[in-house]
Amino acid sequence: MRNRRRGSTLIEFSLMAMPTLFMSITIVECSIGMWEFSSMSNALAVAARYAASHGATCSQNGNSCAVTLGNVANVIANTAPALNPAKLNVTLTTASGATTCNPLSSCQTSTATFPSGTDGAVGNDITISATYKITNPLPMYWPPREDSDVSSHTLGAISRQRIQF
Repeated sequence: MRNRRRGSTLIEFSLMAMPTLFMSITIVECSIGMWEFSSMSNALAVAARYAASHGATCSQNGNSCAVTLGNVANVIANTAPALNPAKLNVTLTTASGATTCNPLSSCQTSTATFPSGTDGAVGNDITISATYKITNPLPMYWPPREDSDVSSHTLGAISRQRIQF
């Protein structure tokens, strides 16, 4: 009787280990993805508020508080610790057009004023949008498909602020 039960613990462990491992990896990867999205959306909101509070009238009466595109890009990079600036694509839009930073690290040393000229007038809108590609290791558990890349997803966020000063 005892010899017939030999190895049953190993089989039971094997049957439970795979789903447990899959669920653990899924929970960790989903948590990381949510942290990256939350970090990105928070960074865009902070950067949009930062740019909106430094409009054209901010530099009046001897104040030198105008910001550059590099300042805004650095605010995004410093506020989003979960993101790699080399993988983050950002578009900064004002009334006269859009400035694209693909990737964000390409704009961190820019000295161009943002928002520039009449775009910095009180009441104008500033919109900052971003995309960030994440890679998920979970597809290694199912067969590959030729028609799409199921291991990567693109997160997107947008923030709009009205210039106050």
